[in-house]
Amino acid sequence: MRILTTIAIGLLMFACNKSDVGNACDTDDPLNDIPWLKDLKEQFDKDMSPTRQMIIQYSYNGETVFYVDYCNLCSDALIIVYDCEKNVVCEFGGIAGKNTCPDFIEKTTDKKILYDQ
Repeated sequence: MRILTTIAIGLLMFACNKSDVGNACDTDDPLNDIPWLKDLKEQFDKDMSPTRQMIIQYSYNGETVFYVDYCNLCSDALIIVYDCEKNVVCEFGGIAGKNTCPDFIEKTTDKKILYDQ
């Protein structure tokens, strides 16, 4: 019985130490395994405009999020942060100067640039 308890505690400790950022949204390759991100990347690849686009993965408030800059370094461009299911988490910029997550910079960790072109 003691061995089973030790094994159970060990398994629980392993599960609790698992990093969500290393395996964002249950995948190690979100750009290819998450359909909406894959579609967005393909759209960016086909874009013939001289503007750059970026997709950056972060951990924000314990959740994996994707910072999508549709027009990097463009004035008045709207940047949207999505969760794994493409729900809007935050919005920044745009003509209205949105900032729906004023704590974003302070609370983000584990930055991983997924796309920069």
